[in-house]
Amino acid sequence: MPHPDNAEPVDVDEVLPPEKHREDQTEPTAVSDSSPAAAAVKKALPGAMARLLDECITIPKTKIQIGLDPIIGFFFPAIGDAVTATLGTTILFEALRRRLPRAVVIRMGANIALNAAIGAIPFLGDLFSVWFKSNAQNHALLERHSGNKEYPQVKPSLWPLFIFILGVIALIALVITGLVTLFRATFLAPPV
Repeated sequence: MPHPDNAEPVDVDEVLPPEKHREDQTEPTAVSDSSPAAAAVKKALPGAMARLLDECITIPKTKIQIGLDPIIGFFFPAIGDAVTATLGTTILFEALRRRLPRAVVIRMGANIALNAAIGAIPFLGDLFSVWFKSNAQNHALLERHSGNKEYPQVKPSLWPLFIFILGVIALIALVITGLVTLFRATFLAPPV
């Protein structure tokens, strides 16, 4: 075997046929939706989102886990709950993509709506979010029913998801309006 310093240059076209050489020169293609990497990300995203929103922090010396959902809701009442509810819909969107049974998708939507509505109540709603963990429940439903053919499947569409998000925002606005009205009637009413 010759030493690399003594080696003579070789033309690439002599070693590889021209058609093979041109194939190697092409730029790598972007990851498509049907690639294994994209499928792995789509499969892992709902679990990561559930952990981030409901279980990413363990309170020291306890088994209580909390996530960003009650924390954001505590510091930004109502608006934070709308944001975390919207983030939680990524799990619902994956349920639609996987064509989960209609009853399961409705239950998942109800979990998000209930958590957002009660979560909009300052402090008490955040305690409810720590206990209820709607995103962890939805992820469990997603994994449990992903291969279940017992129920009719849902045709994936973004319109129900869009309408659902608007409904959650409207529900939160209704809770805020009720709380503001109650506060005004209680503390700002003129004395009789």
